[in-house]
Amino acid sequence: LVDATFLKLREISLSYSLPAKLLKKTKFITGLEINLFGSSLAMWVPKSNTYIDPEVGANGAGNGQGFEYVNMPSLRNFGFGLKADF
Repeated sequence: LVDATFLKLREISLSYSLPAKLLKKTKFITGLEINLFGSSLAMWVPKSNTYIDPEVGANGAGNGQGFEYVNMPSLRNFGFGLKADF
């Protein structure tokens, strides 16, 4: 038996809008925003559970509770974005 208690940092994002006074020198850009994001960045599980992500299961939703096999690891995603107003 494995304890399925967990705590997961699902998603975090950080955005920054450049001040308008920095953009006054440009003729066309009126606003500029930069953002960074990441998902599935961290997961804390009990010491007895070193190999199973409780949210990812091969069975999906069903009555087969407590059985795990062919469990693929969760993916971490990182990215950035740039938004410009003209």
